[in-house]
Amino acid sequence: MGHPGQPALPIYAACFMLPEGEELLSVEIRGLDPATIENTIRVAPAPEPFRPGAGGAAAARADAEIYLSSIPFPSEDGVLSSVQHLSGGGLAFINIYPCKVVPSTGRIIWYRSVAVVLHTGPSGGGMNPLRPGGVDRSVIRMIDNLENRESAEAGVFSGSFADMADAAGHFPYVIVTSAALAPHFEPLEGLKSAFGLRARTVTVDSISAACPGVDLQEKIRNFIKDARNLWGTEFVLLGGDDEIIPHRSLYSKVGTEIEPDIPSDLYYAALDGNWNTDGDAYFGEPGEEDLIPEIRLGRLPVTSAVQIGNFFAKLQAYSLSPPVDACSRALMVGELLFTGDDPTWGGDYKDEIIGGTDNYGFTTAGIPPAFEISTLYDRDLPAAWTEADLLPLLNAGQNLVNHLGHSNLHSVMRLPIWDVGLLANTVPGKMPFVCYSQGCYAAAFDNRDDQGSFYEDDAIGEQLLTGPAGAVAFIGNTRLGWSTYGSTSSVSQYFDRQFFDALFGEGAATIGEAFDDSRVDNIPLIPYAAFRYVMYEMCLLGDPAMQVWTGTPSYLAVGHDSILHTGDQSVRVEVSGGSGPVGGARVSLSGDDPMIYCTAMTGEDGVAYLYPGAGSGGAVVLSVAAPGFYLYSDSLPVEEQSAASLYFAWFSIEMG
Repeated sequence: MGHPGQPALPIYAACFMLPEGEELLSVEIRGLDPATIENTIRVAPAPEPFRPGAGGAAAARADAEIYLSSIPFPSEDGVLSSVQHLSGGGLAFINIYPCKVVPSTGRIIWYRSVAVVLHTGPSGGGMNPLRPGGVDRSVIRMIDNLENRESAEAGVFSGSFADMADAAGHFPYVIVTSAALAPHFEPLEGLKSAFGLRARTVTVDSISAACPGVDLQEKIRNFIKDARNLWGTEFVLLGGDDEIIPHRSLYSKVGTEIEPDIPSDLYYAALDGNWNTDGDAYFGEPGEEDLIPEIRLGRLPVTSAVQIGNFFAKLQAYSLSPPVDACSRALMVGELLFTGDDPTWGGDYKDEIIGGTDNYGFTTAGIPPAFEISTLYDRDLPAAWTEADLLPLLNAGQNLVNHLGHSNLHSVMRLPIWDVGLLANTVPGKMPFVCYSQGCYAAAFDNRDDQGSFYEDDAIGEQLLTGPAGAVAFIGNTRLGWSTYGSTSSVSQYFDRQFFDALFGEGAATIGEAFDDSRVDNIPLIPYAAFRYVMYEMCLLGDPAMQVWTGTPSYLAVGHDSILHTGDQSVRVEVSGGSGPVGGARVSLSGDDPMIYCTAMTGEDGVAYLYPGAGSGGAVVLSVAAPGFYLYSDSLPVEEQSAASLYFAWFSIEMG
């Protein structure tokens, strides 16, 4: 990586957890025990990011002043990339340069080790300390000074709000919408509850009346903070288009291009700080941002009951009864990005998603060979493919669709909004698809185009999601996508690669987790051109708790008592699949009595303990949800305890 025109050199992206209650004052980075390599090969300059279709795109140009110099480059042994926060705890992201180049001669200087010293002091920010159970798996993998990584990872699996004093007040899933639309979300509440995520719908009007804030955006964000702290909320669905739940405009600059109005829902998901520490008109300027989400968040950009019904039908079909053969189908769509002596092809980018790649110094998993993968590439055809070539492939029933090419507010994959009605992939035996596109403006839910004009018609990504056919989830850009001339080392591609790596290489449980992982993995690169821009604009349109099929679905084997008794203190549940215990499965008990609700995640041994405290007879529902498996659900009768019973209350161990 490097700034455009400067030598592209290796970076080790380090992440250090700051001591509780302290903030970072300064950093020292020192390369130790240097060695040299005489090198006759010129170190290539880092490329300039371009949006597909932009005029003037050209190969990377070297900075002459640097390349003629005999002074080792870079001058530092590393730099502080940024300080981010998760649940109040500080994380310092530091880019270490393990080697330098003498540009005029090509000689490489490299270090056998590097010393990093962080100077910290008491924090004056009053932030809450980092909670171990709140550490994201993608963050855990990055932290270099984590004392007990295994314990932290176990906390992700076992962490739950089952020990809350008031089970009736536990809502892992919250929908924010208008009063007019709220009743139409009841079926979605039921579906989420079936997956062990008790849901609650809250209206924008009630939030506006009850929550503090200078505007509606801040009030909604403060409500989400309270929901997380008081209700144990893990997922939030913004159930409304921009006129119902307005976006927060974020600021970014790429070269000479300044965009002060990037519609971004990251503001509602990353809850530390206020995103505008200097109090000016621009949110998200360097140093003001919070890039680690505490909440899995998605937006359903609806304005009518019909749109909610369309989406719910697709989500229900995708989640509960997908066609088995379609679950292992993917479509890769690539267009010609830049013309010239060395044309740049979207197909080359998409090939990195098939099977994964280790290009440019980092490894990402991709869609495995077990998938039936179709490709539609300009590169491989005598002429550019058309909508007529695309529609039969989409209507055949795809699980995953990955696209790179020219898009705008009302067109993506060369499909214009007026032809969305030609999609027929939700008839029996077919499948709504999960679409990831790097195209410009395709997810601009504020309906602004690249010329600054606003339209009544919704963006193409919205229409694919809220129509009767098309997508069950759409991940795309609310503004410009960024590619690179003559190379696949581009900013939007890095996020694309990390998303599919989260699904197929890191076991992301939901689309929301995979989406957040793709952003967190790119935090170290935030100082480089366009990374902040893409970090802000990437948007998940859809249900953040939806489990994405990554292969042929399997059935769970679940072991548990067949009857519960009033007064039972715990219920042991064992979950396994065809290859053994299933860790990270969500196990839940719920009943008509709102006090009978508890949820927990299975450990690596496939075991979870629930504490229902059932106080009356009747029945409860046990549900188990795990990525790659059909939902397990069983109704268990609750009977009166016929005799006194003993249970284990506590124990202590005295050492020495």
